[in-house]
Amino acid sequence: MPGTRPPLWLLAVLALSPGPALAQHSVVTAPEVLKLQNGKPPAVVVDTRTAEEFRLGRVPGAVNLPPEEVIREASKLPKDKRTPLVFYCRGPG
Repeated sequence: MPGTRPPLWLLAVLALSPGPALAQHSVVTAPEVLKLQNGKPPAVVVDTRTAEEFRLGRVPGAVNLPPEEVIREASKLPKDKRTPLVFYCRGPG
């Protein structure tokens, strides 16, 4: 919709993505995430849910970084721009 702001998580993905502002992204399946985590360099899974949701269950090896903290806590993410980042959330809404 014209005039509406993009969701915060999208801004975070764009801010942290290498390359142009309109970085490419895709939806990946659980087996694809495992393959990425076992790749060279291994992917980092960023769980953007609340700390409580993260405590209740998470992708093994994931880092909990809610959207409002992504920019402030970017130091927790890899410095190597070749490292794939997989952002995980509970979905829209």
